[in-house]
Amino acid sequence: MVRKTSPRVERGLGRLDLRPWRVIRRVQLELRFSPAWHFVSDVTRLIWEYKWYSAAIFVVTIFQELAALWPVSLLGQFIDRLESGNVGHVVWLFLAASVLYPGLVRANVMLRHKMFYETDFKKMVELVL
Repeated sequence: MVRKTSPRVERGLGRLDLRPWRVIRRVQLELRFSPAWHFVSDVTRLIWEYKWYSAAIFVVTIFQELAALWPVSLLGQFIDRLESGNVGHVVWLFLAASVLYPGLVRANVMLRHKMFYETDFKKMVELVL
């Protein structure tokens, strides 16, 4: 007696369908009803829509973190040079660090506000239209 099998079993799929588009579609259906997913989706869409602002904010934030750590290494150099009395160069670097960091923080805030206010304006225009 020859046992008939379904076409799905003959293709080796059985009961578990793991084709990529099927898995992606299943995850999309599951996440569609999750409020957290809607938030993540909106934030991702916002970042993608303003990708140049986002890239600039990312770069400025990295430089801001490096500028925040710079005085720590300068303090080590200052302490090492106290015995020799040659601290003039390090003092000028401290002055540069004290000007650089607030400038980077302000640039970061300005970029974030620019992105925020443009987003708010576009949403208001969409509501009016």
